[in-house]
Amino acid sequence: MDFDDIDYDATADMLYKLAGQVVAHLKSYLRDEDEVSNVLQYYQRPLAELVYAQMQEHYWESQSDYEVRVSKGFTTLRPNTFSAPAGEAARPFRAPVDDKQYIRGMLFTGFSRCLYPTQRFQSDSERRLAVLLEDEKAVLKWFKPAPGQFQIFYRYGRGEQAYEPDFVVETTTEKLMCEVKSSAEVDDPVVKAKAAAAATWCERASGHETANGGKPWSYLLIPHDALNGTVTLNGLGMHRTNTGARDAS
Repeated sequence: MDFDDIDYDATADMLYKLAGQVVAHLKSYLRDEDEVSNVLQYYQRPLAELVYAQMQEHYWESQSDYEVRVSKGFTTLRPNTFSAPAGEAARPFRAPVDDKQYIRGMLFTGFSRCLYPTQRFQSDSERRLAVLLEDEKAVLKWFKPAPGQFQIFYRYGRGEQAYEPDFVVETTTEKLMCEVKSSAEVDDPVVKAKAAAAATWCERASGHETANGGKPWSYLLIPHDALNGTVTLNGLGMHRTNTGARDAS
């Protein structure tokens, strides 16, 4: 109760549970109740600080509001600088990768709709999405943003952090931000925090685009197993993330 950022009324059940765990731990190696009581009384402050420190490791805040700023003109693409091992040439992006665990260190080329001549992928699922984007007739252009290309911020834990989507795509009818994640990760709280921030960005950007004759934006959180070689871009639309309560992923 000495810590101002702990709401005792809201977290009373948790605090009783944590206090009970401390007592149970002491009982596991002390001889009797008197020894447990003596330790608790003598070390109550450091024990409370220890529990508080562990609580802080699991503390998080959700983003409650977003600042929207629209500036005139346009933003040029930031340069993407890649390094590769000596003697390692850029690979055709359509060629399957045998050693998928090393794909992050590989460079890929051969694109016709990508705004960069070479790209690096964090997983083979990203490479397969690139193949899909190159094959879809409705896709006009796509790219993987360089750090700092988009001003999207999410809050998880105590700090605000920048988020950069995996892919940005423009089709004949809309603009998309796409994130490819392992199916086991799509429900991760950090992934959801990023998705919520990006979906809100897309919602605000869509309002501005609509008012100025542009295309709407959407955010797609795509589980890796959805990229099965037969799916289309329209098929991936089921993974749109909305700013409302429904999580389409």
